[in-house]
Formats: sequence, C-alpha cells, structure tokens
Amino acid sequence: VESDLENVAAVEDLIQAARPEICIHLAWRGWSGRAAAETNFTSLSGSLELLRLIQQIGCERFVAAGTCFEYDLHYEQLAETTPLNPHDVYGACKKALFEIAQEFSNLTGLRVLTPRLFYSYGPYEDERRLVPSTMLRLLKGETAELTPGLQIRDYLHVEDAAAGIWSAATSRIDGAVNIALGEPTTVAEIAETIGDLLGKPDLIFLGARDCPENEPMRILADASLLRREIGWTPKYSLR
Repeated sequence: VESDLENVAAVEDLIQAARPEICIHLAWRGWSGRAAAETNFTSLSGSLELLRLIQQIGCERFVAAGTCFEYDLHYEQLAETTPLNPHDVYGACKKALFEIAQEFSNLTGLRVLTPRLFYSYGPYEDERRLVPSTMLRLLKGETAELTPGLQIRDYLHVEDAAAGIWSAATSRIDGAVNIALGEPTTVAEIAETIGDLLGKPDLIFLGARDCPENEPMRILADASLLRREIGWTPKYSLR
C-alpha cells in the first residue's frame, strides 16, 4: 500500500479492507539538518496515526523501520542494548516513534518491532549518496573526489536489508533488532572497490575533501541478535 504520511486517513478504507496480520511501515520523508525538521515531524505524526489505525483494525503486529542514528554513536559497536542518544532531528523522531510504539504496545497488546537499519545500498538509492554518486562519476569518466575515507561504516545490500526485515517481522522478536552486516568497512575501501570493479581506480581521489565536521568516524552494528534468534545471514558481499 502506497500512501503519503501527510494523509494516512486517505487509505484507511483500503487498509481496513486488506485486514493485514502484519504492517511493515517503511515510509519516511526527511533526513538530517535544520531544513528537514518539518518533514521529519510530518513523518513522525503520520507514523503515529498509522500505528493507531493498525491497532484499531485488529492487526497483530506493527513493524516500523528505525535507524542506527537513534543510538549514542560514541559507542564502538551498536547493539540493541546500547543507549539511545540521537544527534539530529531525524534520529530523534525515529527514537520517538520507537518509544511511543513500545508504550502503545504495553497498553494495547499490539506486538511492535523496530528493525534498525544502518547503511544500505542498491537499486533506487539516492544518487547523492556514496555508492551511486561514486559509480555515476566514474561511469562518466569524471573523478570522484572524496574525504580520506577513514570513516568506518556497516553497509548492507538493500535486498539483504529487505530479507532481514521480513525475517525479523515474521519472528518472535519484539522491541528492536539491528538489520546489518555487523562487519566494519571504511569509506576508502568502498570507493576503491567501486574503482576496481569499474576498471577506473585512477579516478578515485581520496583526501581531496575534508571530512564533514562532527561526522561520526565509526558506525558499526552488533548484528548477533538477528543471527542468533533467527539464523538470518546476508546473501550479498560488497563485491
């Protein structure tokens, strides 16, 4: 079901007719930064309206995508037990949805799960992000001017992310679960891999740009809960 979070009521009849057993909520508009605050607020408001509607029609489970940016990113590895301390409006709104949904679950008995996504890549990704922007520049014969690339990230192919969400949604896990590879990869390694695969390593220029101020240097998941409780493993590697 596709819907604008500004008007969840517009699809209320459709959702009621479908009578889903599980609602997997992936929609969200807004990222970080002051300009995105209003869109994050709208996404949060629409998500809460959807949560209310799902419970009213008798759906058994509400699964709403969360983010690694809910966590306190000063920790070396981020587990589901890591304290939540978002550093921007996006993370704060996702954290608010998680906490309200948990309290709503306690009140109503609706089973709630927040699969927390880290860094995904793949088809239909925003062209401004690292993987597609680097690939597009190299395919055009242009240089990719990047930071030194020392930032450590946890990347997962979007198909693996979708499979992980589905595996978690159909499991007995409630609360939160990390959807991630759980393996560290530097931005430099990602860029160099793209250069090698496209046969244009000479167009990768690491250190041409400064690292953005206050950017976390390490964002790495502890993905053991997903593997231990469900037995899920990713299908794709970065190559």
